[in-house]
Amino acid sequence: MYIGDRKCEVCVEVVAGTPPGAYRGTYARRGESNYTHRKQTGGSGQYAKILGYIEKGIAEGATLALDGRGYKDPMNPNGYFLGPTVFTNVTPDMVIAREGIFGPVLCVMSAATFDEAIARHAQVADLVA
Repeated sequence: MYIGDRKCEVCVEVVAGTPPGAYRGTYARRGESNYTHRKQTGGSGQYAKILGYIEKGIAEGATLALDGRGYKDPMNPNGYFLGPTVFTNVTPDMVIAREGIFGPVLCVMSAATFDEAIARHAQVADLVA
């Protein structure tokens, strides 16, 4: 996700304001009036893979603005659930920018202008190719 430099903090605050375990964009359990969302990974292998990406992001210098690794689903405490996780200060050369993470992980790269965002996206595409 690319976002204007001044809006980056607001974006993180909005996501961070989401209750623990809530995740927009997956599914809601039937019968819940508040439509609280949660994300279960595909099992222990996928869970470990997502945790590995989070560790790579930290090691490469991205800022872990919201850490969803400690989330436990009260309805399924032994499941492989992750809460929303947000990285900021992501750069095009980082693994978390170049590879798709199939989990509730948002990687935010800030840009001062639309043209700068397009240029950064092109840089990521070049690194992947």
